[in-house]
Amino acid sequence: MTPVLKQTLKDWRTLIQDMTANPASVKLLVSEFPNIIKYTDACKLGAGGVFTPGMDPFQHWVWQYEWPPDIQQELVSATNRTGRLTINNLELAGLVLGWLVLEYVSDYLRYKHIGLFCDNTLTVSWAYKGHTTMSLVAGRLLRLLAIRQRT
Repeated sequence: MTPVLKQTLKDWRTLIQDMTANPASVKLLVSEFPNIIKYTDACKLGAGGVFTPGMDPFQHWVWQYEWPPDIQQELVSATNRTGRLTINNLELAGLVLGWLVLEYVSDYLRYKHIGLFCDNTLTVSWAYKGHTTMSLVAGRLLRLLAIRQRT
């Protein structure tokens, strides 16, 4: 068993234990417009986004984050074909960072429907499905997002 597989199994164990101890409420079923709407975007330099009110009164928030140099240097590009990160990974990291910022600026997210919007098709697909077989980085980010959303 590789260290990555061990960590993946630990993450899944955490999620399964939480779901067993805290079963999903019927209040989590969503049939209306989001309470809060979140838009994110990312590029080689960093990520950012905006929160806007949906059905709930909510103050508009804008955030941005500059990736550290080591992250920027690992992005696969025409001039860096040996990088370990794709733009899809950075877009998903931006989506996760946006969730963490939302936790910080919001008083209460329990039973709230959050509309997550991103312009990257693969990131949207990964977040919708909650998993990927294409990227170890994306898998870790999706598990982090799932754990934070359960919390």
